Amino acid sequence: TGMSVVFFLSSLYQRSVRALFLFLIFAGIVFLGWFMFTGTNPTTLFPPLILFYQFSWHLLLGSVMLVLVPCCIALLLFSPDIQFGTKNYPNRMKPLIRHLNRFPNPPLAAKDVIDLWRSGSIVGQTIFSFLVPLIIIWFFLSLLDEYVSTIHLLLTFAMITGIIASTMYTWLCMFDSFSIYALLPLHVRDVITSKITSFTLLQVIPIVFMAVITFLSGQGEFLLPVLVLTLSVSYYVLAVSIWLTGLSPNVLVYNGRVMVQYFLLIGIALSIFGSLTVMNPWFGLAGVGLFIPDFVLVRLGMRKWDREEVVGY
Repeated sequence: TGMSVVFFLSSLYQRSVRALFLFLIFAGIVFLGWFMFTGTNPTTLFPPLILFYQFSWHLLLGSVMLVLVPCCIALLLFSPDIQFGTKNYPNRMKPLIRHLNRFPNPPLAAKDVIDLWRSGSIVGQTIFSFLVPLIIIWFFLSLLDEYVSTIHLLLTFAMITGIIASTMYTWLCMFDSFSIYALLPLHVRDVITSKITSFTLLQVIPIVFMAVITFLSGQGEFLLPVLVLTLSVSYYVLAVSIWLTGLSPNVLVYNGRVMVQYFLLIGIALSIFGSLTVMNPWFGLAGVGLFIPDFVLVRLGMRKWDREEVVGY
């Protein structure tokens, strides 16, 4: 079911971003309306779950159709042909630099934002690399609300959101290489600093997302610890990524030694804060303490990668 829906969404995105947005808004209104008028969790509509609790041949047939219909529509929408065209963009560089002048290296940060926007990556990545995985994770976590309190599920989800939000650093480095800056009077630390600035701008996305989830789950009074924990984990994983992978997170993360260190450092932090929030949800505010190792790891990473020879491609 999940793969069929994702295939449909990606095919719709390839055809028309506007059509995808309209469909997502419509689907969101339907699920929100279901929740408000019935008071039941929309996850109860998940076909495998319905079949598990009350199997019938009619439900099985309906579930099969729910898989086949989006898949068939996606096949009709899908086209391997590359659409060529000429696009004209207004000059956004100067206005962006002016807005970012309080941050370090505003021209480089502005370049990252413009690259993401013009390539369409910011829309596609936000939907398929951020929203879809997190909605699926929240979907299954919400099934545990009969056994675990909602606030503890929400704080666990906040840490997971922080981890996935940290991959936005990979978005910024995916189509970039230090070799394009080699002829400029820049060091690796300058480029990393600009990526951190761009990363900070993108953190608006997880903040808004977690605020919506918090209020929909009826835990609005815990919004502050939820947001603090989300951002703390996001920046901590960012710092670990910078220290271990520099400007090549999408490549070096597959190195065995780097991967072990990555998961070990993240696992220790999540274990500590997971235990603290079980005792008291407001202990999520202690996540602010992660900014101390963040600062240290980023400094170590900049020093490390300034000494390394960066290979271009």
